[in-house]
Amino acid sequence: MRKRCGQPKDILERLNVEKMRVRDATVRPVYNIGEKSGFKPRQVLWTISRLLIIIFFWRL
Repeated sequence: MRKRCGQPKDILERLNVEKMRVRDATVRPVYNIGEKSGFKPRQVLWTISRLLIIIFFWRL
């Protein structure tokens, strides 16, 4: 299973392959005072793109 920002997509794909149902759940990010998100746009774009390609070929 993939870790970090691609993990939800990886889990959804694996559940879909097994023909399982999922539901949406609203989750708000909670940060401590002064804490910021660690996401960097370039890193996230690369990670998610790579994950989508891997999952595409995994499903074939």
